[in-house]
Amino acid sequence: MTHEQLISIWGDRKKLADAIGAGETTVRAWFNRKSIPARYDPAIIKAAAVAGATITPNDLYDVRASLIAQNDEGAAA
Repeated sequence: MTHEQLISIWGDRKKLADAIGAGETTVRAWFNRKSIPARYDPAIIKAAAVAGATITPNDLYDVRASLIAQNDEGAAA
C-alpha cells in the first residue's frame, strides 16, 4: 500500500484527519516530513474499518516504506 492509496480510503488528508480525530495540520505534517508516527496506527486501522476498508500493520509498514522511497527519490534528483 502506498500513501496515496491510504489517503484514497477517505478521499483526502482532511477527511483522514477527521476520521482519526487529529488535526489536518498534523496529518499534513506526516506527509511533509515523510513519516507517520506509529502511535496513530490503531486509530488509522479503526477508521479504515469504519470506512469499509481493511488496513493491517503490514500495510502501514508499506505506507512508511513508500514515503521513505519517495523521499529517497527526491534526494537523488
